[in-house]
Amino acid sequence: GGGGLCLVKHTEMDPVEARRKCEEGGAILCLDVPEGTEMRIDLQAWKAGPMFQGIKMIPPGIHLVSWAAGHETVGSVFAFRRGLVEVWRWDVREEDMDPIADQEEAKRLAIGVRNFDFDNRLGPYPEGQADAWTRLTYLISLRVLERSSISHGQKLSGAPSFSQDVEGEENSGSEAAHKRSASRDPSFAAIPSLRKPTGMDPSQVSQYNMDGSSRAQEMVRTHFEGHWEDLLGQLQLSFVMFVAMSSLAGLEHWKRLVALLCTCGSLARSNPLFMSEFVRVLRREMEQLPEDFFRDELLSDSFLKSSLTTLCQEAEVCTEAHGEVAGKDHLLFQRRVQRLRKMISQRFGLQIAKGEFDALDALALQMESAQGDEDAPIVVLEGGADTSAGLAAEPESGCETGQTISPSRMEWMMPPRTD
Repeated sequence: GGGGLCLVKHTEMDPVEARRKCEEGGAILCLDVPEGTEMRIDLQAWKAGPMFQGIKMIPPGIHLVSWAAGHETVGSVFAFRRGLVEVWRWDVREEDMDPIADQEEAKRLAIGVRNFDFDNRLGPYPEGQADAWTRLTYLISLRVLERSSISHGQKLSGAPSFSQDVEGEENSGSEAAHKRSASRDPSFAAIPSLRKPTGMDPSQVSQYNMDGSSRAQEMVRTHFEGHWEDLLGQLQLSFVMFVAMSSLAGLEHWKRLVALLCTCGSLARSNPLFMSEFVRVLRREMEQLPEDFFRDELLSDSFLKSSLTTLCQEAEVCTEAHGEVAGKDHLLFQRRVQRLRKMISQRFGLQIAKGEFDALDALALQMESAQGDEDAPIVVLEGGADTSAGLAAEPESGCETGQTISPSRMEWMMPPRTD
């Protein structure tokens, strides 16, 4: 059914096929949603029409449903399986949606959905979107969600709407504002800070702070019990939360992970399969960015350009190190980086020239993940003297020892904050 749902246009489906998809997929019943409310599932957004009461034919797997609640975006992650029906209701006073607390009522309504009692008021999952969503989320498992402190149906915070006076609502002490404050950000894994580790000689300290491999390995060991794929799963989770919900927490974590992983030169040589998978994940995510992303005046010198430059440089080093004796795993990493490079050239018109990267960019890139002055990357010169990244650069950078880095060179490293 579709009239008045204001979901998406879809071709007429064979009744037998439609029934099969309904039975094999899941559904979410959204009662009493006001007409015009902004809704979203995965990559598809729409405004609820007068007949809208939810979505059916949701493919089994992880999905993100979000909506405009008052002056902010709220969402929930669901692990749908065959026949699962979520039953939620809009509360006008709270300007938000919550699962129905009465279990008997929820059970009765779920049975009604399975019996097709609401069929003409449920919009079908957007046709053709499942593959695109899977390409972005195939590593987000239940384990990744658990390690991000996200449970099934838990409400998560997105971006506030600046079109209305949010501060006025917060200060009013309204019940609605208090209730929505219960939605929160995920608990993403902490990225190890830059520091001067004990027990390392000068060259090892410099390697630790310039190459993110050791810190990435520390993250996997500490937060993901050795599962490299879960680190990439959390990268995917943070990205889709940013894209679908404008989550600032998601954007910040995605940026820091990308900045870290793009500097993992040692890892590219020791674990090229992981780095190859990271490049594939990153390429698919970048395909979701607008084509004028790098032409935007505010983003033209963004962290992402420096990260991509670093990654391409690491691939070149890997090629030079292995040459004709490179194994298939290293060749796969190099091919995927080349494919990424070609894509960003064609889509964004961004050319990453060989040799563009230098040591100053490496230091600035690492600072993107640093937490405060005490965590500034330490570069140890051959003589054993420590220099802060904000004070001096290595001679190889083209600067004389002791020359300060211009503050204007580093303005892009941290985004402007509103808090």
